[in-house]
Amino acid sequence: MEEQGKEKMDDRLSSIGDSSEAITLSDEEKSTPSLDSHTSNDAALRFSTTMAEQAQKWAKIQQKTFTNWCNDNLKESGTTVQDLAKDLEDGIVLIKLVETLSGRKVGRYHRKVKNKPQKLENVAKALKAIANDTVQLVNIGNEDIVNGNLKLILGLIWRLILTYQIKVKTDSSDKHKASAKSLMMTWIQSIMPACRVRNLNKDWNTGIPLCALVDHIQPGVCPQWTSLDSRNRLNNARLGMNIAEEKLGVPQVLSPEDLISPELDDLSML
Repeated sequence: MEEQGKEKMDDRLSSIGDSSEAITLSDEEKSTPSLDSHTSNDAALRFSTTMAEQAQKWAKIQQKTFTNWCNDNLKESGTTVQDLAKDLEDGIVLIKLVETLSGRKVGRYHRKVKNKPQKLENVAKALKAIANDTVQLVNIGNEDIVNGNLKLILGLIWRLILTYQIKVKTDSSDKHKASAKSLMMTWIQSIMPACRVRNLNKDWNTGIPLCALVDHIQPGVCPQWTSLDSRNRLNNARLGMNIAEEKLGVPQVLSPEDLISPELDDLSML
C-alpha cells in the first residue's frame, strides 16, 4: 500500500511537471514588459521630452533676439518685424533689410505683392543679393521663406548677423580660421580675466560679466560691477544693458530676462 501511494504521488508530480500551464508564461505575461523595461522606456521618454522642451526655449530666445536685431536695422526704413515666420514671406521686408545691411539697392521688385509667384520673385531677389555678398546660404530657398519655415529663417538671420555684424576677417591662406565664437571668447577672456568667463551662455546669467564688459569698453560707466551681488541677476542685467544703451548706443536686442535665463544660447549672446 505504501509503495502504491508513493507511485501515485510520483505520477501527480510528473503530471504537474508536464503541464505547460504550470511552467510556461501565458501569452499575456510574455507581452508584458518587465519593470526594468518600463523604467528604461520612461527614462528615455523623459529625456526626449526634456530635450524637446529645451530646444523650444532656445528657439524662442533666438526668435526674440533675432527679431529685435532685424528691427534695429530696419529703423530707417520705417518697417518693423513682429513675426519672422510671417513678416518675411512677401520678400519686401527681407529686401529692405538686405539693402540696409549691404548699403546697396537690389533693383526693381514687387512693392505691392498680389500673389505667391510675386512673393517668390521678391524673396529670390533678396537671396541673390545676399549670395552676392558671399553669405553662405545652406539648404534654404525662396519657397522656405514664403512658406514660413521658422527654423531655416532663423538660420538665415544668423548668417546675416555673422556676415554683416560679426564679420570675421582672416587671411584666406590661413588653414585654421577661427570661428566668431572662439574669437569672441578669446577677446573676452583677455580683457576681463577676473570674471572667469568660459562660455557664452551660463557664465553670463549673473549679469556681472556684462557690466564688466561695458565698463571695460568705456571705463568709469559701471565701476560698481566689482561689488555686485551675483544673486541679484535681473537687476545686474538691467544695469548693464541700460548703461550699454545709454552710454554706448547698444540696442537691447537681448532682454535682461533672457540674459539671466538658464536657456540662454550662444547664438543669441553673439
